[in-house]
Amino acid sequence: MRKLKNKETAHVHYYVDQSIVSKSTEIIFNLFFAIKFKKMLFKLKNIKDTNEELIRLRIHRKDLYDFQKQILNKKEFQSFRANKLKKTRLFHFIKKSLLQGYINSNKYTYPKTLFIINVIKQFSLKLGIKNNTIVLEKMAWDNCLRSYSQELELHLKFHRKSLLDIDLKQILLMLSVKHRQLFIFIRDLVHLRTIFKEKSSLKEKIYIEGRGNISLDKKGSLSDFFILENSKIDPSSIVYKLYNKEHKEKLKNIGIHLISKRTQFYQLPLNEDYGQIKVENNFKGMDKLEITYNCDKYYSEKSYWYSFFRHHNVKIHLTWYDNNASHMAIADAMKACGGVSSIWQTSFYGTKNFECQTNTDIMFLFSQVDSEINRAAGSRNSYNIITGLNSIDNIEVLKPRANKIRNRLLSNGAKNIVCVLDENSSNDERWHSGHQLQRENYSYIIDAMLNNPFLGVVFKPKKVNTLRKRLGPVNDLLIKAEKTGRCYVFENSGIHVSNTPVVLGAMVSDVVIHGHLSAGTAAIESAMLGKPTLLVDREGSPFSKLYNLPKNNVIFKSWEEAIYALLHYFQGEMRNEEFGNWSGFMNSLDPFNDKKGTIRISSYLKNLYDFISEGVDRDSSMEL
Repeated sequence: MRKLKNKETAHVHYYVDQSIVSKSTEIIFNLFFAIKFKKMLFKLKNIKDTNEELIRLRIHRKDLYDFQKQILNKKEFQSFRANKLKKTRLFHFIKKSLLQGYINSNKYTYPKTLFIINVIKQFSLKLGIKNNTIVLEKMAWDNCLRSYSQELELHLKFHRKSLLDIDLKQILLMLSVKHRQLFIFIRDLVHLRTIFKEKSSLKEKIYIEGRGNISLDKKGSLSDFFILENSKIDPSSIVYKLYNKEHKEKLKNIGIHLISKRTQFYQLPLNEDYGQIKVENNFKGMDKLEITYNCDKYYSEKSYWYSFFRHHNVKIHLTWYDNNASHMAIADAMKACGGVSSIWQTSFYGTKNFECQTNTDIMFLFSQVDSEINRAAGSRNSYNIITGLNSIDNIEVLKPRANKIRNRLLSNGAKNIVCVLDENSSNDERWHSGHQLQRENYSYIIDAMLNNPFLGVVFKPKKVNTLRKRLGPVNDLLIKAEKTGRCYVFENSGIHVSNTPVVLGAMVSDVVIHGHLSAGTAAIESAMLGKPTLLVDREGSPFSKLYNLPKNNVIFKSWEEAIYALLHYFQGEMRNEEFGNWSGFMNSLDPFNDKKGTIRISSYLKNLYDFISEGVDRDSSMEL
């Protein structure tokens, strides 16, 4: 049980979550000792600091870095830092792995634990409770957690897990990472159900680790195969994990090499096994367990990916996912195979973010601003390659579709059209901004549309598959809006998220509104088209680079303010030229501004692939 104890009214204990044991004993404590238990009720979107910054954002921007610094300054870490491992990806893998994780994770990650401590501080202030004690299950780096709590004037205690609370899955995982062949065998079992027969190939391959967007229609939809468009890369050189039968024939017909991620085991070369040095010898207790586990995990992941790359003759690895440390083990596995690992940026950073630390060979980035933020975040890539935005190069092919949708709305009475961009949401508002915040992205503008017959609306959701369910009662309002003929929802989706390009919605509209400044990538894509684009910062991200944009013309604090300004813009006698205007800011976001970002990435990879295929070593290939 995680609980907040009020020593002034000791018969009341507040808890965040209950374990199996505490649930079963709550009645007994209440009955025999008159001790009451109450669940703490809070919403993530309301937990802000004195700067009006959402603490969930601040934790990844600042707190985790401060916490990590405390760990690295511990005397046990000094010899680890002093030896030759300090400059390796293993060291960076361990540094990131120690504190990685999500606030909305089911497990109590360090980001979630730091968040809970902040919640309890604000909860205490609200109730006027002093001298509080927080009780947490025993974790590594307990002294650092105590120090963090003391800064917030909270006392921290730890207790051991009961037998009923032991996570068997985690124990099995910790055991499996110690034995690389077993780890690979278990991963192969996960991919045992194959729906095709894999074929080996002598040809060097590029492995794309995509987002499940299987689009090959060349109609402008977002696609994991964007490097094939406008490039000379041969589809037969691409390796891709097949997600379902539906796409099998479509991908096979163009020659893409389909796999299930199963592999044979290959022993790592001895010179790649520098981790045999026992880096955890100076640590004790759970600190030692944490270091040992992450060191073992690095080698198990590296061993799996080395085997995978050898098995499929992969020489270039391309991914988008940077939120955990796995890409570092992948990069070292690729290096051991004589190949190159790369990541393409999908989201504008805005501020440094602990989740987005990278250590790979090639990092494709939008701009110098993103490169500087990437380095400030603690990233150590061999090359940062600036390409410009890589998702706005499909405008010409999208024009007919955009015109068709726009004309449909205009024919039903709309004179001015606004495009609204949203984000995903989760049921539990304690760990996520919640459905209500997303419902506001629909309800406010729909009310304005229904009350103003000249207004049309298009919605470009991020997570389409669950949208209607998450909207709840607001979906009835959306259906009502759609029946007017002045409202349109882009409902095409890939396996995980929408595969509709943001620029399609922007092309249909006169003004674009993104309901989240803290996730402003889609707004940047719209502004790149020259569309007036607004940001509604309801969460609180005052340290984002986007706050250099003008307030009350681009940045608004609420939907009410944004809609008031929007209607005034459409109905005013003179158009405000500063409304939604990003012109003074665009060069810092994309120095090229020529809508050729994907062409730069694909041509770079094509040249790299050709050099490696011709026998040029990986380091020389990258330098060339």
